[in-house]
Amino acid sequence: MSKNCWDIVRCPFCDTEPEASRCPAYRLQMACWEFDWAGYYGRMCERPGTEEWRTAMLARCRGCQVYASHREQMERILDRLLRA
Repeated sequence: MSKNCWDIVRCPFCDTEPEASRCPAYRLQMACWEFDWAGYYGRMCERPGTEEWRTAMLARCRGCQVYASHREQMERILDRLLRA
């Protein structure tokens, strides 16, 4: 059985109740490698910070322990996010 991403690394978004979290995957109690990040990004309104969020995710994910454990799934997500 797979652990959730917040079980693998200490996620800054898991210090809240799931329904109050800014992380959509944690809010839905889904692991980050199971969440549709490209779809989520595509539904975000154009506002300050939107592109920074995408850029940060693309820059940080490959250095995360979760990425190392779920490389194939995360590469598919990042590839879709690059094209979003």
